Amino acid sequence: MVVQVCQDSVKVKMTYLQNHMVIASFTKNKPFLSTFKVWVANLNHKIGDGKILFNYYIGKKKFMLKTNGPKTIKNTKMLTSYKSTEAMCIFQSWISSFNLDNPKYMIIPIWVTLRKLLADYQSVEWKIVTCLGNLLGMDKKISTL
Repeated sequence: MVVQVCQDSVKVKMTYLQNHMVIASFTKNKPFLSTFKVWVANLNHKIGDGKILFNYYIGKKKFMLKTNGPKTIKNTKMLTSYKSTEAMCIFQSWISSFNLDNPKYMIIPIWVTLRKLLADYQSVEWKIVTCLGNLLGMDKKISTL
């Protein structure tokens, strides 16, 4: 028996997953179902109500969250490491090579603060930051600390 797979259909589904799904990895024990509902409600409140459409547990302290699109994924990832009264969580983009046992290819955003940057370099700050990876967002406030 030969199984044929429509590659165009696979590409469409992969693109959908990449544009709508986020992996939530909890750093300690996953929250109980009752507190997880509160956690999702608080997360939705933080990024804008109704942005996380549904979620399900995929094992090993990880949940897959369905969002309403790429902008919500970006805003959610920018909250990493998300600390709440219920739990602490790291958000990661879903990628086609995701392996629950070894998620080594997951992309995890980090915050970078450029303090006391000389005025000569403030116009090229984005070049400095993009050397580290993809730039998700930038706060234009200049730190004086």
